Amino acid sequence: MWPESEISGHSPRSRSLSRRRVAVCLHIGVWIESDWSERVYFANYVLTEAAKTILVALMQPSSTGAEYLDAWYREEHNQQMSKQPGWLRTCRYSLLLRNSSLPEESEKSQELSFLAIHEFGQGEKLGDTVKALEPISEWTIKVMKDAVGIDAAIYRRI
Repeated sequence: MWPESEISGHSPRSRSLSRRRVAVCLHIGVWIESDWSERVYFANYVLTEAAKTILVALMQPSSTGAEYLDAWYREEHNQQMSKQPGWLRTCRYSLLLRNSSLPEESEKSQELSFLAIHEFGQGEKLGDTVKALEPISEWTIKVMKDAVGIDAAIYRRI
């Protein structure tokens, strides 16, 4: 459990949520305007408005598939996603630490250690259901088959 001092400054509700589940991620790259950058200087990166819609994708590759998944994102999927209407940017993360105080969650859930957040603005046409991007390449099929866990969802800003 996290010491009170580490979560000070949060409202009682957010403090309660913070104690239930904590995930720490390491940023591994941002895809903006058809260019992959390993280095992101957040001080120089000013987002004028939060994305209207985000699509989050969590994946767990097989024990030998992390490099294959990374290559797929860098060489194919990010480019394909960047061509979708309303697309703004994609950020990817890898999980460093997961902590849950909910025993049933810890026991039942599959650890999904790779996260992609695809941000969309005006003109996005995602709908309400996550769907594979067309055309589905052979590489995409191989990555999906190799994965031992996949989860995805669409969120709208409130």
